Amino acid sequence: MTHEEQKRMLHELYERHYRDVYRYARYLLGSHEEALDAVQETFLRAFRGIHSFKQKSTIKTWLLSITRHYAIDYLRKHGVSSNKHSSLSDHFVMADPTRSSDMKMEIENALKCLKHDYRQVFILRNVMDLSVRDTAAILRWSESKVRTTLHRSNMQMREFLGVDMKGGASHRV
Repeated sequence: MTHEEQKRMLHELYERHYRDVYRYARYLLGSHEEALDAVQETFLRAFRGIHSFKQKSTIKTWLLSITRHYAIDYLRKHGVSSNKHSSLSDHFVMADPTRSSDMKMEIENALKCLKHDYRQVFILRNVMDLSVRDTAAILRWSESKVRTTLHRSNMQMREFLGVDMKGGASHRV
């Protein structure tokens, strides 16, 4: 592959996936600036390590896994608790114009209260709409652990939001 072909391929990879990488980093890190840094670092790491991509998962899953590892390293390095460092207001919570601002605040506050593992699986499955298989690959969990943790996170979100567990909810959590 020529240098120009490599550049074109990497540019296409970036264009196809940078929004998903940004969105996931934004959820994990909590700020626009930190998410932009994460996007840059994710693609630098991916470009350097593209030869090591084993194609056991999709490119998107691989990139989100790199993003997750960067975010974990970043939070550890800066001594930030992942429970305290999360604001979803300009993405999931604010994205649905049918929700009232009070409901949006309730959802954001409930997400902040979730344990780190619960929040990660909730975001990947419910917000980013990834498959169980892709979520398991990103988190390096079994598919059954993803399903169990998702069920628990959904139950906890419903509890935090006071949603009737017998189907009386008027919004999807």
